[in-house]
Amino acid sequence: MFADTQCPYCEKDVEINHDDGYGYAEDETYTQECTHCGMTFSYTTAVTYSYEPAKAPCQNGEKHNLQQIKGCPSELFVAKMRCKWCSEEIIVDQKAHDNARKAYFEELSIRSEQAQTIATRR
Repeated sequence: MFADTQCPYCEKDVEINHDDGYGYAEDETYTQECTHCGMTFSYTTAVTYSYEPAKAPCQNGEKHNLQQIKGCPSELFVAKMRCKWCSEEIIVDQKAHDNARKAYFEELSIRSEQAQTIATRR
C-alpha cells in the first residue's frame, strides 16, 4: 500500500485525512498532525494527468470493432453496440432498438397505473 506522503519531521509514511473532501483543492495549503510523531505539518495538493495512447483503426479507415453494450434495464440496450477501439456507440438496428424501448416504457406506465390503483384502494 502506498502512503499519501511522508511527514517532513519524522519521515514516516502518512495518510492524508480527506474527511468531508478536505485537502483535495489545488492552490490551497492544508495542515495535518502526523500520526507518528505528533508534529503538525502543512501540505498542498497537486493533480496530475496521465495519458494512455491506443491504436484506433476505425479512425483510420477500418470498420468499428463493435461489442454489445450490457446494462440495466436491458431493454434500453437492444441493438446498441460500442466500438472497442474508439468507444463510439452505434445503434445497429434502429427499429429493434426503438421497439424495445417503447415496450419497456409502456410496461413501466402500466405498472405505474396499477400501483396508483392499488394505492387509491387502501
